[in-house]
Amino acid sequence: MTALRGMVGAAIICSGSCFGPVIPRGALAHAVRAPQTARSCRPAGAGTDEAGGGADLCRVRFKGAEVEARRGETLRTALLRSGAVTPHNGRSQLINCRGLGTCGTCAVAIRGSVSPPSWNAKERLRLNFPPHACGSDERLRLACQVRVEGDLDVTKFDQFWGQGSEETRDRSFSVPFGELEYLLDADKR
Repeated sequence: MTALRGMVGAAIICSGSCFGPVIPRGALAHAVRAPQTARSCRPAGAGTDEAGGGADLCRVRFKGAEVEARRGETLRTALLRSGAVTPHNGRSQLINCRGLGTCGTCAVAIRGSVSPPSWNAKERLRLNFPPHACGSDERLRLACQVRVEGDLDVTKFDQFWGQGSEETRDRSFSVPFGELEYLLDADKR
């Protein structure tokens, strides 16, 4: 039993390099396109992006950075895919639910157009449960549960779950499992 606990702990802490023999290094590249280079949201008919297909691109301003997101992409995925910012504070970059909407560590305040426009069932359940204040944290949304629909200004608050009252100063960035962090988000609609 002790050996099993050690293996589970090692799997949780794994940086993703242990998946090398199972998943070839470039095998995930086809599933998640590289960041694109638009300046603001633009409709599909206004031109094409460099990866092709004319996807709508939007700006997301977060933690002093400006990243690009595809219209309809989850906010969490857009932030992680950028390679610059994460919706998680400190150790919650490693200890989180990977976009399932169950942990609440990606809670952020959002100004701009997202879908759905108000809490979904997962957000209602998670953000009305401690450490988030029951009913009074309606300023917060879960980055893993909202889809970008336009340019956004996003604020992350302090403390582990982002439930604090001050904007975080944490600028660290870690994606412990690489593309596996957001690979499954690619086809969610």
